[in-house]
Amino acid sequence: MGNVFERVIAILIVVVMLFVAPILDQFKSMDTLSYNIVYDETKEFVDKCAAQGQVTKALYNDFVTSISNYGSYKVRIEHQEKTWVPDPADPALYNEVFISTFDDEIIDDYLQNNALPTAEQIYNMNINDYFVVEVIRTSNNYYESYKRGLVDSDASATKYVRMGGLVKNEHN
Repeated sequence: MGNVFERVIAILIVVVMLFVAPILDQFKSMDTLSYNIVYDETKEFVDKCAAQGQVTKALYNDFVTSISNYGSYKVRIEHQEKTWVPDPADPALYNEVFISTFDDEIIDDYLQNNALPTAEQIYNMNINDYFVVEVIRTSNNYYESYKRGLVDSDASATKYVRMGGLVKNEHN
């Protein structure tokens, strides 16, 4: 009886080694590849926006379409506008302050506002402002689902890309 039990355990270990491990490794490779592609697309989007000094509807829609091919993502945009305010202690001096504008205003009011003409669906930025894009995956991929099924873990690490840059040009 003990000999049969050992054989069943050995067969289960062989099945895991021959089938489950390679599939898990393939899914992990697909996950890494999709992350790298989203990272490159985000970098390209941030660089274009920083170089042009604006975010256009076409540029934003192309970016969202290109990353949606690799999963479901939420895009968050932040624009930190550099301004100078007088120092309360000494009005002759000025302090550098960044005023942040977030994705709800940028996307909803400018890029997705169909009431505006296409030419006005542009969000302009100034030189030396800071522009940040954060891409957060909102759905599980095969690797996370498969791993969760094997390990029985509810903790899912959300992968995201956060990239930003200094605005180099101004578009008026």
